[in-house]
Amino acid sequence: MDFVTWTKAFKVGVPFVDADHRILVDLINQVNACIDKREETTTLASVLGTLFDYTEYHFSREEKLMELSNYGGLGLHKIIHRSLAKQVYDIDVSFREDPGSVNATEVRDFLNNWLLEHISGHDFEYREACLKNKTARDKAGAIRFMEDEITGSRAHKLADLSVMVVDDNKNFLQLVETILKAIGVRRVQLEQFPEKAIDKLIKRPTDLVFCDWVMEDMNGAEFAQKVKDMGLPTKVVLLTGYSVETLQMRSSSDAVEGYLEKPITAKSLIDSISAITIN
Repeated sequence: MDFVTWTKAFKVGVPFVDADHRILVDLINQVNACIDKREETTTLASVLGTLFDYTEYHFSREEKLMELSNYGGLGLHKIIHRSLAKQVYDIDVSFREDPGSVNATEVRDFLNNWLLEHISGHDFEYREACLKNKTARDKAGAIRFMEDEITGSRAHKLADLSVMVVDDNKNFLQLVETILKAIGVRRVQLEQFPEKAIDKLIKRPTDLVFCDWVMEDMNGAEFAQKVKDMGLPTKVVLLTGYSVETLQMRSSSDAVEGYLEKPITAKSLIDSISAITIN
């Protein structure tokens, strides 16, 4: 099925709802890009987990908006939300347990149809009731993604943080960028080639780099050592499809600040950032 293109027809008119919908479009398109490619199994597992987390978050904000606006259809909307969230969750769990059990066409059709029906159908039903209630919009929009994990001081530090992600998998890069921006990191750079990443860091160091362990020409440990040898202030976290214990045995360099195991989640990404730059 073709990728979903964001158009004005999707705009509900509530800024945070439209922003959420755009992220959901991005995530669903990332599923479309990965789901029938065997080499993208790890990336797809990360995307599906993030899609479930963000779906739950988006639904909670919508429901708070409807509640504060005294929208009469809230009860029915909640039922629809629970059903959709469960279907996304079931796809995520099934894929993690047995990637081969997930039918690519069925998942694509469900996600694309759900998105179109959810936005252009169900969400436009509450539009009129909520557009005129600024207080409700402001309070619902103030709910943050992964709010339990990101408290006040952390949120401010994330907003000031600069992050580079180095990975030769373009789909994985796009996913990490989506998560980082969703949790409040405003300055994100993506690079597929480690040598180019080094050149960029020399000109303008970032606070943190997430670098894949296995890449052609230069592996993650070599990248981290190069950053350290040049005296750059950047801290490097290695991304790995192996277990963290395995990677630590293979690379115990003090140039590496931490490790993050794939598939990643929004929570594991936040925890990794917090352990190195915030705590």
